Amino acid sequence: MRVTLELRGLQRAVESGTAHDPAMLEPLRDTWRALRDDQPAPDPAFVVLDEEFHITLSRASGNAELAHMLDAINARIRPVRMHDFVTADRVELTISQHLGIVERVLAGDLEGSVAALRQHVGESMDVVEKRAARAITQMVLNRSRASGIRS
Repeated sequence: MRVTLELRGLQRAVESGTAHDPAMLEPLRDTWRALRDDQPAPDPAFVVLDEEFHITLSRASGNAELAHMLDAINARIRPVRMHDFVTADRVELTISQHLGIVERVLAGDLEGSVAALRQHVGESMDVVEKRAARAITQMVLNRSRASGIRS
């Protein structure tokens, strides 16, 4: 659902020829340039910055309801998505990909931004799925060990 909503915000502009609001996107770009220049340490809380990027991008498309729905979905999936930002390479890649997306949108390359967003979200989902599966497996193993000790 998240991917569908985000892509819809970009595709809407492609279909209608309506540009995203640069007054929202330029500060967004500047924020992520600052993060690139002074990269934060890996931290699951980075997910909040990631969500703000995607919500602002959706708002800039001119459809506030898309952004509202995306915000609601983000709140539901945040505990799982936090697993994406526990290594420096994922934080660095996310910053780079966000800059690539917003710069394409500002340049009017909406089709390129759709492709970049699709790749970005797909890679993030892959990482989260793998890390969440490992965490669940570890939890099950720990429970099994704890049960074996009590017996």
